[in-house]
Amino acid sequence: MRNNTIIIGLIVLSVFHSCKPNTHNYDPGKDIFREELHRMYSIPHLTDHFPQSWNDFSLRTNRWSSRYCCSEDDSLNHNFSCLGVFVDELSLSDINNLEDTIKYIDRFEFNNSQSIKINFFYMKDENSYMQVYYDTLKPPIYDFRHADFDLGEEPDSIFSKTPYGYYYARNDKERIPSDLIIYIVDAQPGNFWKNKELADKEPRPVLPQKWKHGYSRGIGVSRSCSRVCWWVMAW
Repeated sequence: MRNNTIIIGLIVLSVFHSCKPNTHNYDPGKDIFREELHRMYSIPHLTDHFPQSWNDFSLRTNRWSSRYCCSEDDSLNHNFSCLGVFVDELSLSDINNLEDTIKYIDRFEFNNSQSIKINFFYMKDENSYMQVYYDTLKPPIYDFRHADFDLGEEPDSIFSKTPYGYYYARNDKERIPSDLIIYIVDAQPGNFWKNKELADKEPRPVLPQKWKHGYSRGIGVSRSCSRVCWWVMAW
């Protein structure tokens, strides 16, 4: 089990809380994340699709994990983007029940979709060129690089151009199951930040103009791992 951590990002200044599978009734960052959404975003229902176990620890298994990246507009490094991820183990019968009741606007295989998969922490990096850009009307989705499906990690990298040459960043990301199915529950383009003027100044070079701002929320399901990921992302 990894220790709970708070990391201050160099490219996106934000509070990023990480919790790997454990048995403790402690989910660092969940309340802060929810408070920041309420304080900064004008749409109130973005986490409504999260399961009851997100709020009730007694309903979680000991394999749950979570990730949160909070937005902020009270520093020189304004960050109008947020990410919330919750993963837990479900039995196949529970997955069947979940899939039978999900109300979604789109469903597809993660590996076979040309939806925009956002590398969240490099979304504002105009010089990054290791991101795939699709000129599509489909909503951007979470790239699941921090969603723990208990498959281990694999190396990842990103390149950026600076005045002094190319910058190479190496980090690890979670392995994504080959059978991951994506359900987009809701997605809307538009500037829904309460501080719209300041939010609109942030660059979004990896997104088409239609999706410069907006949100998406949904559920990722892997039967091979018996795990489900609920996510919400606003940018």
